[in-house]
Amino acid sequence: MSLDLTTAINFIHFYSFMQHSEKAVSYMEVVLFSYCLNTRYLLQVIDIASSNDIILEEDTSEIMPGELDEIKSKELKVLVLCAGSGTSAQLANAINEGAQLAEVRVIANSGAYGAHYDIMGVYDLIILAPQVRSYYREMKVDAERLGIQIVATRGMEYIHLTKSPSKSLQFVLEHYQAV
Repeated sequence: MSLDLTTAINFIHFYSFMQHSEKAVSYMEVVLFSYCLNTRYLLQVIDIASSNDIILEEDTSEIMPGELDEIKSKELKVLVLCAGSGTSAQLANAINEGAQLAEVRVIANSGAYGAHYDIMGVYDLIILAPQVRSYYREMKVDAERLGIQIVATRGMEYIHLTKSPSKSLQFVLEHYQAV
């Protein structure tokens, strides 16, 4: 059975209200991530060959406390750039949520490539979305001149980061500390 976006969104919103009821539902075959009422759920297909049951599981992945020691003492500012500031806002929100949950001082903002020149000097790390990764070499020159770290992402990597606050924060911490 195929899944259209409207059906998926309706399914997600309906079942997000049923947090305290039975979690297994008979529906269609799909693997989908979504934010539901500020709680992230992973909808997973369970044994596709014999069943169409989908299980809602809350994501409980965490960043280890040892990874946060260096960053807790200061504020880390992150700028996420994409072509129009839409997908970069998704990643910036995930980073901010991860930082809030981990109680670290990381502030992420989003922006559009081209509109970043005046503001990039106030950031410690710039993340390039896949749409603007081709500008990495050009931006690296400016970033090095300003003492800013820069990292470019790839398609699936970026999608996974936007879906997981803890992984997006871990990505930021790893790339900030790597240089």
